[in-house]
Amino acid sequence: YWEEQASIYKMNPFDLFNLILKSKFNLSDKNFTEENDFLLIKSVKEGKKWLEIGITIGKHPLLCIKRYIKLNQNKNNWTQLEDKILLKTVEKEKDWIKISMALENKTLEQCKDRYKKIVKVYNKGKWTKEEDEILKDVCAKYQDKNWVFISTFI
Repeated sequence: YWEEQASIYKMNPFDLFNLILKSKFNLSDKNFTEENDFLLIKSVKEGKKWLEIGITIGKHPLLCIKRYIKLNQNKNNWTQLEDKILLKTVEKEKDWIKISMALENKTLEQCKDRYKKIVKVYNKGKWTKEEDEILKDVCAKYQDKNWVFISTFI
């Protein structure tokens, strides 16, 4: 990998690796300019590797990834369909990373926050006898599942 990347920049792999390690990249994406954003999006569309993108823009490759995600995340309101997908995925999955992957334009934090809001809407007031029975039945049936999963039934 390093040999391939180094040949692009006419350097030996060791020098390229050291250059990247020693470079003092600013780790805040607040310093991305419109030109940086343009080059970032263009480079990703062209299928360039993150290391190459980082060198081209002059930012750390991980920072480029973070910025790209930030530029592409969906900040719009949640749709009913997205809520359904979120709830169905939570029923099947325990891992929030996998849950967020089911909603391509939403981040892990957005999914967690939305789920908490949905659950909070349903959790006002005292438990009814029917809810108590549902909880008992669901707990008996899905003993190996987590509480997030179980809460989707109530």
